[in-house]
Amino acid sequence: MSILKKCLPFIFACSFVYAQQTKEKRLDSLHSIIQNVENDIYKSDIYSELAITYSGIDSSKAVEYAQKALQIAQKENKLYNISKANFAFGGIYLDYDRPQDALQYYQKSKEQLEKLIATDSLDKYLRLWVRATFNIGVTYSRQGSLEQQIKHTQEITPLAEKLEFDSILGKANTNLGIAFLNLGQYEKSYQYFIKSEPYYKKTRDYNALIYDRLVFAACLQELDSLSAMKKVLDTTKTYLKKTPNALEWQMYYLINGKYHTAKKEYRKAIANYDQSQKRIIHNKTFGNLDQLYLGYYEAYKGLKDDKQAKKFLISYLERSKKNDQNLRTLDILKDLAAYETKEGNFEQANYYLNQHIKINDSIQTVEVLKKINQLEAQYRTEKKEREILELKNKNNSAELSLQKSKAQRYFLILVIGSLIFVIIIGYFVYRNRQRKTQINTQRYDQQIQKLKFQQESKVYAAILEGQEKERKRLAVDLHDGLAGRLSATSIQLKELAKSCETTNIIFDQVHVAAKNIDDSLSELRNIARHLMPETLFQYGLKAAVEDYCLSISDPKQNTKFILQFYESKIELKDTTLLTVYRIIQELINNAIKHANPNEVLIQYIIESEKISITIEDDGIGFIEDNVKTRGIGLNSVRTRVAYLNGSIEFYSTPNEGTNAHIEIPI
Repeated sequence: MSILKKCLPFIFACSFVYAQQTKEKRLDSLHSIIQNVENDIYKSDIYSELAITYSGIDSSKAVEYAQKALQIAQKENKLYNISKANFAFGGIYLDYDRPQDALQYYQKSKEQLEKLIATDSLDKYLRLWVRATFNIGVTYSRQGSLEQQIKHTQEITPLAEKLEFDSILGKANTNLGIAFLNLGQYEKSYQYFIKSEPYYKKTRDYNALIYDRLVFAACLQELDSLSAMKKVLDTTKTYLKKTPNALEWQMYYLINGKYHTAKKEYRKAIANYDQSQKRIIHNKTFGNLDQLYLGYYEAYKGLKDDKQAKKFLISYLERSKKNDQNLRTLDILKDLAAYETKEGNFEQANYYLNQHIKINDSIQTVEVLKKINQLEAQYRTEKKEREILELKNKNNSAELSLQKSKAQRYFLILVIGSLIFVIIIGYFVYRNRQRKTQINTQRYDQQIQKLKFQQESKVYAAILEGQEKERKRLAVDLHDGLAGRLSATSIQLKELAKSCETTNIIFDQVHVAAKNIDDSLSELRNIARHLMPETLFQYGLKAAVEDYCLSISDPKQNTKFILQFYESKIELKDTTLLTVYRIIQELINNAIKHANPNEVLIQYIIESEKISITIEDDGIGFIEDNVKTRGIGLNSVRTRVAYLNGSIEFYSTPNEGTNAHIEIPI
């Protein structure tokens, strides 16, 4: 891990030098374009591009063009151009190693872009927002805040994928891999390095790919996957061979030396370190020299060459004085003290130990201060505040008492809040149970009503069936029994009348008796027909209703019957057909009996899902509120309609007639 933390600045610089060749070509193109541009908005955009491209090559020119871009953008009040100029300033301050200033400009650019995106999600707005957010993460990494770098880099990934922003996605995955590597989360680091390679190949950014693969090799070393590390290094070497003078060669030899050290091939490791050192001296890029000294030390230590090992430890220590001192420096001081003790140089050994103690105290102080800051920022509980108080001032009892009091108040608030939460939860549970009970009660009532209806339907069905059977029996008995006898008596009387033709008085009396018997016979047959309409099952409902209307017609009353039947091919059950007939029969009879109408309309419509029946007369009508009390006939109609799961509505106005409408589902 130590190699990565120190090599990253070198790799950024190295990548920049190679990018510089591409930047010079782009600068020529941009200068050519700006000479022919007259539109100020477009000119501001080109100035921003020049500032971004000059960043890292010529800072003064970068500042000059960024200022021009911002002045034009502010004059024209174009927020996108202002945000792009701020983005350029962020890169300039990052080159000046002023990350805090860079962060302010990048965040300002991001906020301005978010205002634009809220109203119009243009592709150029989204891409610049991705770049600004990505660079915010890079800036945080310069400040040592890896968590913030990870947060902002992960923030851009979904949108970058949607935009197919492959150049950014490759670098984003590389940076995340490095961040998790520095945090010691090697498995996560490995996953991001696996993702990064395809993006670089897709964009043919082989310089960035070399950088990515070299860091990936270091990750594999931390995972003790030396065989995979070797394959990655060999693949990277094939890319490097295409650019013999590439600065990445010195990094390649350094990491390859680490590989041979891990394999205990110390001579091969030293040979690689020698090659790396030659490249460093030739290119005058000394940022990674301290890591090279550590590599030499580990190799010579493996060869048990204490003299050379000590030499490179001293060289490393000299360079570490110029840089931030870290835990690795402490290990070096202990090792140097051990070498001096072994050689009998106790005074020098004591010097190194004192330096070790001094640096250790400094590091511990920094770590303690960091810990205090973290505790103050993240925790407000009694335990954490007590820890902070103990770290700051163990003797400040008054402040500790105050913090305890605060903690007690927090605890009391927590308890009260918990009780309120429990009460609210209990209330909702009670409401939920009450609602479930109500629903269950409704379901139970519905089931009872359903069972009651089913039972009533069964009873009524049995009653209707009994009634129809009895009617059928009476009809048969009347037709076959009494009607037969009356018919025979009529015939006998007619024969008797023929024999009494000479006696006029007897003949007239016998003839009248025969006529009365014929009338009684006709009425008897009508009664039998009403009891069991044979026409219904032989010729259908319409014929049966016509037959019934004909049978009840009274020449004195002169009532006109109008039948409108619209039937379909749907066949009804005999019980349904008979019940419908009885309903129509009862309503017609009721109209004739009570309404004294001139016309009665009988309308019957059968559709795919229902039967519609309308019986309308122009009689005397009645008050609708009294419809529920109008005799057994209407009750019989309602019962039969209910039996068929239908509905019936009456509409009537005194002296204007009555309308009965029935709907029965099929």
